[in-house]
Amino acid sequence: MRRPLQSSFLAIAFFGVVSCRNDRDSSGNGEDSDSIPVRYADRDELVVSNLKSFAGQGPDTGTLFQTVEATQAGMDFVHRWELNAQTVRLFDRIEAGGGVTVGDVDSDGLPDVFLTAPQGGSRLYRNLGDFRFEDITERAGLSTDNLEMRTGASFADIDNDGDLDLAVCGFDCPTRLYVNDGKGTFFDQAAALGFNFKGSGIMVSFSDYDRDGDLDAFIATHRYAVDLDNPNYDDGRFAVSQMQRGSNGKMGMPPWLDELWGTIDRPGEGPFIIRAGQRGRLLRNDGSQFAEVALEAGIDDRGMSLSATWWDHNGDGWPDLYLANDFLGSDRLYENQKDGTFRDVAPEVLPQVPWYSMGSDVGDINNDGREDFIATDMAGSTHYKAKLAMGDMSKFAWFLESGTPRQYMRNAIYLNTGRGRKIEVAQQLGLDASDWTWSPKFGDLDCDGWLDIFITNGMTADWFNSDSRRQSALGSSTPYTELEPKRDLNMALRNRKGGMSFEPVGEKWGLAEANASFGAALADLDLDGDLDIIVNRFKEPVALYRNRSTKERIRVKLFGRASNSKGVGATVTVMAGDMRQMRTLTLARGVVSTNEALAQFGLGELKKIDELIVNWPSGHTQSFTNLESGKTYEVTEPIGLPAEKTAAEATPDPFFIKDQSLPDIAHQELEFDDFGTQPLLPNRMSRLGPGLAIGDIDGDGDEDAYLGGALGSDGVILVNNGKSWKAETRIAKGSDHEDMGALFFDAEGDGDLDLYVVSGGVESEKGSSNYRDRLYLNDGKGKFGLSDGAALPEVMESGSCVVAADYDGDGDLDLFVGGRVIPGEYPMAPPSHLLRNDSNEGRVKFVDVSSEAAPALQNLGMVTSALWSDVDGDGDSDLLVTAEWGPVRWFRNNGGKFTENKDSGISNLSGWWNGIAGGDLDHDGDIDYVVSNFGLNTKYHPSTKKPAILYYGDFSGNGERRIVEAKATIKGTLPVRGFSCSSSAIPSVLEKMGSKKPFHNFAIKALDEIYTDARLEKAQRFEVNELRSGTFINDGEGKFTFRALPALAQAAPGFGMSLGDINGDAHLDLYMVQNFFSPQPETGRMHGAMSILMTGRGDGMFDSVWPETSGLIVPGDAKGLVQFSNGRFLISQNNGEALLFHPNYDRSRQCHLRLIGHSKNRQAIGARVSCSLEGLLLGSFEVYGGSGYLSSGTSMITIPHDGEGMIEVEVEWPDGSKSSHQISSQEGGEIRKP
Repeated sequence: MRRPLQSSFLAIAFFGVVSCRNDRDSSGNGEDSDSIPVRYADRDELVVSNLKSFAGQGPDTGTLFQTVEATQAGMDFVHRWELNAQTVRLFDRIEAGGGVTVGDVDSDGLPDVFLTAPQGGSRLYRNLGDFRFEDITERAGLSTDNLEMRTGASFADIDNDGDLDLAVCGFDCPTRLYVNDGKGTFFDQAAALGFNFKGSGIMVSFSDYDRDGDLDAFIATHRYAVDLDNPNYDDGRFAVSQMQRGSNGKMGMPPWLDELWGTIDRPGEGPFIIRAGQRGRLLRNDGSQFAEVALEAGIDDRGMSLSATWWDHNGDGWPDLYLANDFLGSDRLYENQKDGTFRDVAPEVLPQVPWYSMGSDVGDINNDGREDFIATDMAGSTHYKAKLAMGDMSKFAWFLESGTPRQYMRNAIYLNTGRGRKIEVAQQLGLDASDWTWSPKFGDLDCDGWLDIFITNGMTADWFNSDSRRQSALGSSTPYTELEPKRDLNMALRNRKGGMSFEPVGEKWGLAEANASFGAALADLDLDGDLDIIVNRFKEPVALYRNRSTKERIRVKLFGRASNSKGVGATVTVMAGDMRQMRTLTLARGVVSTNEALAQFGLGELKKIDELIVNWPSGHTQSFTNLESGKTYEVTEPIGLPAEKTAAEATPDPFFIKDQSLPDIAHQELEFDDFGTQPLLPNRMSRLGPGLAIGDIDGDGDEDAYLGGALGSDGVILVNNGKSWKAETRIAKGSDHEDMGALFFDAEGDGDLDLYVVSGGVESEKGSSNYRDRLYLNDGKGKFGLSDGAALPEVMESGSCVVAADYDGDGDLDLFVGGRVIPGEYPMAPPSHLLRNDSNEGRVKFVDVSSEAAPALQNLGMVTSALWSDVDGDGDSDLLVTAEWGPVRWFRNNGGKFTENKDSGISNLSGWWNGIAGGDLDHDGDIDYVVSNFGLNTKYHPSTKKPAILYYGDFSGNGERRIVEAKATIKGTLPVRGFSCSSSAIPSVLEKMGSKKPFHNFAIKALDEIYTDARLEKAQRFEVNELRSGTFINDGEGKFTFRALPALAQAAPGFGMSLGDINGDAHLDLYMVQNFFSPQPETGRMHGAMSILMTGRGDGMFDSVWPETSGLIVPGDAKGLVQFSNGRFLISQNNGEALLFHPNYDRSRQCHLRLIGHSKNRQAIGARVSCSLEGLLLGSFEVYGGSGYLSSGTSMITIPHDGEGMIEVEVEWPDGSKSSHQISSQEGGEIRKP
């Protein structure tokens, strides 16, 4: 039985909630609506009023926002604190104060403002209109206790009586829950209502997580070590001494210490002790009281939280909870299980999280109807700030490489994909580094229909100044009382309409003020429909910014009946023109702050709204059409039960479904420290494979596959019998090598497929036999034996790719083998090789003819992939080669001799190219090319004018060659790596920077001031100016135009690629696998994506397909990609499982063509086909012996079409001969060389 209420007025206030909860189940669906008193019984479902005029908003300052002086507005609040006995104990935690919460406490229609601080008391300011306020704190009955260290607060109608109550958190003081009497006077009922928590409360976040019609609360907590009777509690050495072995056999903290200390598993070294926080409190509203249910609900986080934000991350209508945790404790994403419990799904759905996670917010930044999310950290926004804060990370390298999810010291932005797993794109959007960021706030600030971002910055002092920390460690530090606040510019970033590009506009909009700012709120303070801003600043008055936008907009306010009274958790969608916007009413946003329960929508120049849709937590849905801009729309939830849900419009099946028939096989790397020999290496060179190859090895008509192995493991042959797969390791001495590229081809012309495997990596010494490539000969039945040593040149170099073509027209297949890297000498590369096939009479022999046929191949740099293709349409196979730190290079075949064409338009773009594939993308009869690159979602953003640079040379004069990364900027050429790692690898840097302020000195110096011009000039220099994956469109006359792939394709490095028509429109579509797990630890994984399918437009351009539609979810370190003739994709992942996806789309608008050549090249590799249907050119196709990245796919040609009848086929065979044929557009066919 519920406890009785403690006061009569509260009993009245809570009556409706009690009845409502008793008569409805936890899904929010009522059982007997007649017994429920109707809230807002006299309100119409839609009430419309005019917004205040956009005019009369103060003087024209030439900026979007006008600064209103707080003191003139009637706000005399200043956030300040001084050291005393209480604050000393909590010294490293009190900076979380300084919050803002907004709401209409007296129901006069104007939002009022409540401000908190760790000292000096909190204040409530009543809005008088026109940016005038009065302090009503005491009159409203709120505490003015100067000793209460207040942090976050939130207005919320906890009793569903229609007025706003107030919850206030604090450090080392009781949490207050003030109940509003309906007239703007408050009474603290925390103890009576079960809200009486005292500890390290940071922020209270309200939501109806169980959808029972009332608001529940989560109190985010931090560290709370205040027991003066036992100071050992805050001593890490004492904590270590108290560790116990748990029932799981692992060492951990005893229960009485587990809210102060925790452990992280350190690979190979046991548990690592970290500071922990109090468990957060989940307070379920049971109508008459709140019950603390965190543990029973599955929320058992002991992180030091700085924000808690409700986010329906999976779009199922049930609020999930994101906890942003400071320091080493990982962020949590507690997914609502719809039964009152939660499960942390962060390791499954988030690629990475911030390390020192602070503020967070939720919003649909790309207007796709799914809410995205931001979580912030404290990465420096300038070169100087970044280098000054970049301390010695070597002792945390293990942590950077072992967390799940990974934690990096930068902001994270998660794009919601609709398939659970998120795409993380902060670096691509330019939002990864925004200084010491507290409150990120999504809002359409300029009213153009797209969510912008406002960010507060700064700190009580510059605690991350590496020089200061270094001096402190040496016993010399500046007293706190002498430290100045760290004043950083607050930021505003404008959404460039699309959500994948943001423009810094802080100064332009009048918001770029430098101060230490904490909490912030967005609210329509003057009722004109745009968003004004309130910022709580340290040691300064509050900042008030009045929005002066003149664009069209509306406001939407909700009045809940079955749902909570303010509609918290409801989603509001506005359809206007070609724009769709969605908002969820979420209170707690940013840090220690809450917004008004209001949905604001900018409309740009649109004056009409096609439809306004409200989805309530109860299950009710309302729709209103043909509305006008310039209005406030007050929507009241319908009376009674929600209508029965009609069968929702079926979600289209995805194009692909994961195929479970593949045996459980995985690539497994041995541990190897690439950085032991080259400490400044940008990326590991030991984890670049494995390659893939497919082909019918046993002649049964089904395509089989080879998956390369890592050093210490054998490669695996996957035998396909048409119904199932069998994994076999038939490769002799495979475990002695690190497999890279692989190719099935007929080496000796006996009609079956042999296997060539490139040996690569850097784990062995330079010149080791482990780098020798291998040729395995097929006995005709799918059994392979290693060829004798004379079959291949005796080359022992770390290689990459292998591709085949009959370049000399003699009927057999020759090979190009790419050189990748010299072990221990990155970025130096071994030569690449052109191997002519001189096999005859059963004797296999490949001869290196590079020096005579293509001398330039010996200096290609670090080759990543290659493609034989008739680039210029002259009937023979030319060679295209991609490289790291170089351009894509085209070598024209002139009668078996190769010369580089440097005038085609491709050689001026230098990149970290990974793969290349060919196809007629624009239906003009020539072959265009797709190239995968590292993308835009990295710390590198080079351009032609500002390239990324790498030097390799002796910078200390001791004979040791080192790597130095640099970037060209408007201020000169600057180092990429920080002082600590640079000086550790190059001792002369330490000497030159001095001992007093080495980090500062390093941060202010240009590259030539650190290493000298003389040594830079002697070093080898490499440049990159293009990192986007894209296409080279062939004009048919030897000239190419580069076009970048869509933004989602740039969200991670791309590797393997495959072209083919997926959506049945007769245009070639593109599938590319992504992610790169091997950068040096401080850079962190480049793994924000999950592979990307793109549909072709037929003009060389592509459109992204979201994962919920493609079905292709590959979050791992994907490398090789091949497509079988039956449409299935096989994907290899470094140090991960192989994945198989089978097609789930209509394939009736494509047919298959198999070319059968003469005995030495039965696959007809190198042939080119032009196809027409009813006089319309469908396109040109080539048969490739290797393409993409380290892969070789099917030799079957798949022809997309959109008609019926006979397809006219013109074949140009590898020897230059031509033939004409017809095949059925429905059945395809087989063509033999005449």
